[in-house]
Amino acid sequence: MGLALIPALTFAQQENVTTAAYRYGEPGEAFSSNVPLNELNIHAYKHFHRIFSSGVTAEYWVKTADGYQASFMQNDRQHKAYFDRHGYFRFSLAYYEGKDIPRLAGELIRLRYPDYRINVVTEIYDGEKTSYLVRVVNATNIKTLAVYDGQIEVMEEMVNGGR
Repeated sequence: MGLALIPALTFAQQENVTTAAYRYGEPGEAFSSNVPLNELNIHAYKHFHRIFSSGVTAEYWVKTADGYQASFMQNDRQHKAYFDRHGYFRFSLAYYEGKDIPRLAGELIRLRYPDYRINVVTEIYDGEKTSYLVRVVNATNIKTLAVYDGQIEVMEEMVNGGR
């Protein structure tokens, strides 16, 4: 499963994003896009609002070579949702501080790495399951962990030079 997380992050890191040129809607319900409204896929837009039905703000749509990306805020967290060219949901990412990690994932990490502090979390949702990429830090090391299905896999290890 850890290897399955790599394409999601690679795709997210290779975004070709253009600045907003268009703004739509009424204040409080507005969104921005890098393309005219008629170039956004209506299916992606509908799927987005069905999956993320409440509390969405700062909605920003981007049309890319691979489909569509919606960046937004929800519950004081930065999110990105990805859709293919036909408007079907692929996955979403949410970014937040380690103190906000869900209890079970946090306990699993703290049991296995008791001398590490959970620093930052990237939550990955594929429409069925939620997985996490978690950066943990101690005085000498930094690790990036993939946490899924009650398992932990070390994805990356580095020496912590900046205490």
